[in-house]
Amino acid sequence: MRRVHAELRGFGHTVNRKRVERLMRLHRIEGRHLRRRKRTTVPDRLAPPAPDLVQRAFTAGQLNEKWCGDITYVQVGGSWLYLA
Repeated sequence: MRRVHAELRGFGHTVNRKRVERLMRLHRIEGRHLRRRKRTTVPDRLAPPAPDLVQRAFTAGQLNEKWCGDITYVQVGGSWLYLA
């Protein structure tokens, strides 16, 4: 709705934002909500790959034999939190 209103004003039409909203709702026109993707990892192409120390075998024969971890990015409010 805001883009349509801005476009109409850019073409020189004097129109109220609420009128644009009402007419769009009347004709069942909805705007697309595009989200920007957050790039969280920038790979270093020159760095050697990390060695696979467990050779893709993730089962362990006893406790504390193998450990692994992961990081998840969570958007909270306007900032990103990292959950490990």
